[in-house]
Amino acid sequence: MQHALGITEPTTTGRIASAGRPGSTALVLDDAGVVEHAEARLALSRALWVVEQVSDGDTLTVRSGSRRLQVRLLGIDAPELNFRGQRQSPWAEAALRQLRSIAPPGAQVQLMTDRQAVDQYGRLLAYIVRGQRNLNLELLHSGWAVAYLIYPNLTLLPQVQAATAAAVARGRGIFDRRTPLPLLPYELRQRVENRPPSKFCGDTRTHRYYGPAEYQRVPVAWRVFFFTEAQARAFGYSPAVPLATPMNGLGGARPDGTPVRAAPEPMPRSA
Repeated sequence: MQHALGITEPTTTGRIASAGRPGSTALVLDDAGVVEHAEARLALSRALWVVEQVSDGDTLTVRSGSRRLQVRLLGIDAPELNFRGQRQSPWAEAALRQLRSIAPPGAQVQLMTDRQAVDQYGRLLAYIVRGQRNLNLELLHSGWAVAYLIYPNLTLLPQVQAATAAAVARGRGIFDRRTPLPLLPYELRQRVENRPPSKFCGDTRTHRYYGPAEYQRVPVAWRVFFFTEAQARAFGYSPAVPLATPMNGLGGARPDGTPVRAAPEPMPRSA
């Protein structure tokens, strides 16, 4: 099976490689989709792509000649338009309109990847650059997406977190204090799938990390996620000192002071 850009599924050797033109730099990935060659990332970022379709607040399709590629905007998470029948209205529609306004069909863009270039659905993970503008950061500044930083894609960690912190402080978009988004997109997905949090959560202000169930001890803007404790330690983080009682008695608070539950409540099962 072959993805756009010629990226293939992992083989029995655990390797993925792009089928570029003769003499071009191949986009070589390991079995986790990690880009191994900096020159390959540079070659990809120099190509011009045309926006073909915007699917939701953090996903779009681009094309270049006969190549067509679905891109999941890196480092952000926008309200869900339709996740297994659940819709975060009206925030999802507003996020879609915002992305369409800054990346309309026909616009020329460039793609900037980080260490892990492909997600589990075969989509390219990238920052969308239009001229001198990083559109991922613009979405965060507008408040229609939230920072969602997952190791090892942390190159723009300070910029991403600063953009979300600014949106929170100014009450923009999903952080509007009059009509805040009840659950962040990744919290909604956990709730719909009736699963507990699975990633360790670091606090970039203290360089401490918490267990998956305690991620809400870290304010939204300063969260960085790791799949394992080993990753958190490799990034220079150490375990947080366990707190005797949850903050606010409810498990934490959003940056605007709104209390939150210790974990999203499970969706009721149908009879």
